[in-house]
Amino acid sequence: MYAYWSKGADVASGSYHITEFEKDFVKKLKSNTPSDCILINSTWFSKPENVDALKQWFNASQFKAGETPRILLYSGMDWENSTCTESTREAHMFLNEKWEVINIGNTGDGHYFNFWLAFIHEHMSTFFDDCYTEKPNIKKHFMCLNHQPHEHRIQLLNTLHEVGMFNHGIVSAIVPHEDYAFENPVILREKRDPHIMFNSHEWERVNEYHLANDIISLGDPVYWNKHFCTVVTESVMHSDVFLSEKTFKPMIGLRPFIILGDANVYKKLKEYGFDTFEDLFPRVHIEEKDKYWRTDNVIKDLCNLQRSYGLDGLNQLYRELETRLIYNRKRVLEVINDNYNDIMEIRNL
Repeated sequence: MYAYWSKGADVASGSYHITEFEKDFVKKLKSNTPSDCILINSTWFSKPENVDALKQWFNASQFKAGETPRILLYSGMDWENSTCTESTREAHMFLNEKWEVINIGNTGDGHYFNFWLAFIHEHMSTFFDDCYTEKPNIKKHFMCLNHQPHEHRIQLLNTLHEVGMFNHGIVSAIVPHEDYAFENPVILREKRDPHIMFNSHEWERVNEYHLANDIISLGDPVYWNKHFCTVVTESVMHSDVFLSEKTFKPMIGLRPFIILGDANVYKKLKEYGFDTFEDLFPRVHIEEKDKYWRTDNVIKDLCNLQRSYGLDGLNQLYRELETRLIYNRKRVLEVINDNYNDIMEIRNL
C-alpha cells in the first residue's frame, strides 16, 4: 500500500460494535492493498469538511518522481453514490480527474465486496442463535422495524397505516418525526439478552430492554417467531448497490422477505444465488428506477399477502416454504466465505 486516507468510521462511530470491527476491517484492507495504490475511505464524503481535508492531504503529499499511484476508493459500512450530494460529486470528480480510480466495496462499477457480510461473520453467535429458528407460531403477516425516519420509511409506514396494515404487522418507528401520519414513536416492548444490552452504548438503547438499532442480532425472538414475512427498509434508496446486515437477517432467521432499497438490491441477491420469493412477491422484482414506484410495489405485494392468507394459511404456507428458507440460511454461510475471498482479491487489482 502506498498510503491511506480516512476521515470516517474507522476513527469513530455511534456504535461500539461498528467502530471496533471497522478498525480491524480496514487493517485487513490495508494489508492487502497493492503497493502502488492509495486506499481511501469514501464513506464520509457527504461532509464538505472531509472533502476539503482530502484535497489538502493530496496537495501536501510528496509523491516520488515518476510515480502515479492508483486509488482504491473504498465504501464499506455505509452506502456510496458519487451523485448523492454536492460534496460526494466534488470528491469523486477531484479524484477521477487526477488519478486512476478503482471503486471497491459497495459498487456496481468496480470490485464488489460486502462489509456487512464480514460483520455478520464476526458476530455469528448472536445472528445465528438457535432461538430464531424455533418452530414459529405465526400471529402477524409481517414485521417491519425502523430506526431513523428516512423519507422512504416515512412514505412506506404512512401508507401501511392508512390502508390498515399496522393491524397485521409488527411495526416500530423509534425516532419520532413530524411527517409520520400516526402517533409516534412506536417502540416495541422487548426482552433482550442481557449480554447484548451490556455490550451496547447507553445512547444505543431506548430503554433497559430495547436497542434503538440492533446490528448484532435478529432482535427479540418472541417477535421474530410470530411473524411470517420480514419487510426490510434499507438505509437508502438512491445508492448504487447497498446491502446492510438488515437485508440478510430474514435469510438467517428463516423468513420470506420484501426489501425496500436501491434499484439493484434484488439483482445482487440473485447474483448471490438467494431465493428471493418472486412467486410470492412478484411486484417488488419488477426492475424500477423510480423509488416511489418501488415503494408502491412493496405495499401492493404486502397487501396481497394479507388478502390471500389468514393466519392458518400463513402457518401452512410457512411449512411449505421451509426447504427454501433453509436453503437461504445455508447460502448466507456460503456467501460469507465467498465474500472473504472477494475482500482478499483486492491484492490482485
